[in-house]
Amino acid sequence: MQFDFSISQLFKVKSSAIIILSPQSIKRYSPQEQQKIAKILLQMGLASQKAQGLPLPITSLEYIVKHNHTVILLVDNDKAVGIHKIGLKHLFQYDNSGKAHELTAFCCLDFYVHESCQRNGLGTLLFKVAEYIFGVKADFWAFDKPSPKLFAFLKKNYHIDVRIDYELQVSKYAMSTKAVNIVGSSCAQILKDQKLGRVKFDAVGNFEESQVYTNQLNLLRQYLPNEVKCQSDAFTVLEMKEMSLNAYLQQDSTAQQKVTKRAEQVEEEIQVKKPVSQHQQLPTAGKSRDFQTRGNSCGGGQSNGFW
Repeated sequence: MQFDFSISQLFKVKSSAIIILSPQSIKRYSPQEQQKIAKILLQMGLASQKAQGLPLPITSLEYIVKHNHTVILLVDNDKAVGIHKIGLKHLFQYDNSGKAHELTAFCCLDFYVHESCQRNGLGTLLFKVAEYIFGVKADFWAFDKPSPKLFAFLKKNYHIDVRIDYELQVSKYAMSTKAVNIVGSSCAQILKDQKLGRVKFDAVGNFEESQVYTNQLNLLRQYLPNEVKCQSDAFTVLEMKEMSLNAYLQQDSTAQQKVTKRAEQVEEEIQVKKPVSQHQQLPTAGKSRDFQTRGNSCGGGQSNGFW
């Protein structure tokens, strides 16, 4: 999707890039730039609404600021080609035995790839970036009112069929029974430890709302079992720094060799560098084809305690 201004100049990228937009990262742009970002999100939100048959668009600048969501925007050759809106939600989800679990879910809230770019791997790329941000595998997310296309995407790429489980949910968030049980148990343990004074989580204080949800996200990840966690891989950084998006999609032999060679170099670098703490921020934005991380907060609305 093209606009009457340069997306590349707006986000200071050369060609292909993944832009992370959160309420905090958007504040760094001027009012004029924010208007352009609002236009991009509005048009992509409208396109997503049409594709999914929704009564109203669910992605806009105003919406993500109000609800503290994060939007992953995929840009290629000065065009917006895909969005993935994610965040945390406090839900009551049922497992297949009918038991209700109160939990904080990692949610896919809106997902759209432009029709001219579908079936090229962009959807998988957007999901991988979201896994990187959450640190949790997509198998254990909740999906807000998924469309038939999203059901098919999940079955094809993640081998999960949540259509039957979706019928159980009053919340209208599709989530596998396995995910409900595991995430629900972790959240229950957090609440138990809070009551016993073993862990403290301040939902209010002298820090920005973004920090509240960063703390919430980190706390929840600490309680999740390893099978749920997703270790960040180097492919996104490699792809955006070393090759164009088109080369990644074409999967030609030259590009593959380049990625393999650079991956080996990164592995060597990782071995000599100090491991990154869970509580450290995601990589900061670069000036070229970097994995653009302009804010790493994911969350829902106001809350008290862990919720």
